[in-house]
Amino acid sequence: MRIAGVREATQAVARCTGGRTCAAQRKEEVKHFASRRAMDIQGLGDKLVEQLVDRDWVRTPADLFALRIDQLSTLERMGDKSAEKLRAGILASMQTSLPRFLYALGIPTWVKRPRSRWRNISRISEPLRQASDEEIQRVPDVGPVVAKNVAAYFRDAENAAIVDRLLAAGISWPAPKPAERHAKFAGRLSC
Repeated sequence: MRIAGVREATQAVARCTGGRTCAAQRKEEVKHFASRRAMDIQGLGDKLVEQLVDRDWVRTPADLFALRIDQLSTLERMGDKSAEKLRAGILASMQTSLPRFLYALGIPTWVKRPRSRWRNISRISEPLRQASDEEIQRVPDVGPVVAKNVAAYFRDAENAAIVDRLLAAGISWPAPKPAERHAKFAGRLSC
């Protein structure tokens, strides 16, 4: 199957439109997901990602969390100890932050001050899937292009399924701390 490239008027180069049907794009998606600025999966380098995708063990980032030590130990240059370390790195990455998680998914890190209804892990999926471009754009520092891209990401059924699988695998981040109002007067006022 031949996948065509598309070049938009505002872009300097063509981009592949194959999405996850293209092994090269799947590899890049998983590499980005595991990268230091994203989920920071220790021990998962480019060569391992290529092997995992080539063997069809990893089709989406969610598949990383289903990998077993006995499975990993069969990879090239991977013994039992290395497989255990990699599995530990995958499991350790499950505790993250919301901005890192969204960045790992390929969504711009516009969530420096996420709206309170998007901070809770048990509620992230549905509100963002249902949010309009305009509603997302009301978040501070979010412009129309980012809002459009975020809304489009969560409206895509395949993306939504991947997010659901990642959350079901146990990816989580700390619950937001309630903002202290009038912090300089804390402890001085009694009600």
